[in-house]
Amino acid sequence: MSLFKSFYLNGTAKLITGTTAAGDFELFGKLRQYLGTDSRNLGNLFFSVRLLNQQPAWFYERYQSNHFRWDQTLVKSQYLTFAGGYTFKTFEAGAEWNLLDKHIYLDENAHARQTSGTIKVFRLYSNFHLNPGKFDIIGNVNYQLSDNDTLVRLPDLSARLRVAFHQQLFKNAATFQTGFEAVWFSAYYADAYMPALRAFYLQNDKQIGDYPFIDVFIGLKVKRARIFVKYANLFGLTGDYSYYASPHYPARDHRLYFGVSWRFY
Repeated sequence: MSLFKSFYLNGTAKLITGTTAAGDFELFGKLRQYLGTDSRNLGNLFFSVRLLNQQPAWFYERYQSNHFRWDQTLVKSQYLTFAGGYTFKTFEAGAEWNLLDKHIYLDENAHARQTSGTIKVFRLYSNFHLNPGKFDIIGNVNYQLSDNDTLVRLPDLSARLRVAFHQQLFKNAATFQTGFEAVWFSAYYADAYMPALRAFYLQNDKQIGDYPFIDVFIGLKVKRARIFVKYANLFGLTGDYSYYASPHYPARDHRLYFGVSWRFY
């Protein structure tokens, strides 16, 4: 729905009928107010709300294997999210407030559990995409805070930055690109992986994070052929081996690789 050429409202509603998940529903609404019109403006303000009422997955109520088993009855979980922010061209900044009621998780013994109350998670974020000259810069920054970090654990800060330089060669017959990509998040007790369940569970033994994953690359596109050379996890050359994908599972070591993709049609 559009009003006054500057105010837009949209929403969705979903309801499940039947047996197992009967009564599950999702409601979503979003409004956007342009500071001007949708074609000429100084950006726009937006606000959204999402409510999800969800039956627990069968896995969390009944499970049997050689190593794990449980048979329990859980109630529906509710997830409510309020979000708002400001967008101007390729820049966006905003905040989210998430309420997780009757949240379901796997505890330190990798057994399914459900909270009796509500957990609140707050998030501030910023996304941007800049194109100064022949450069292409894409990045985002996140700040997250959980009021119950014994059950919902998140890195306080996380960031990603990609910088690339483009240059046309041979009278625009080829495109050359070089740059780097960096990813970082603060240290925290991330959930550990349980192979027997193929799921993640809470752990208090090891922190991961506070390590910069840096990749540098060179690429060349000639008509339909693409050639690239990339050195991944550059910071690994310093001898700091504290990089993990999840607790007890190391991320890939620093490495050089290259490839060619050539489409024939």
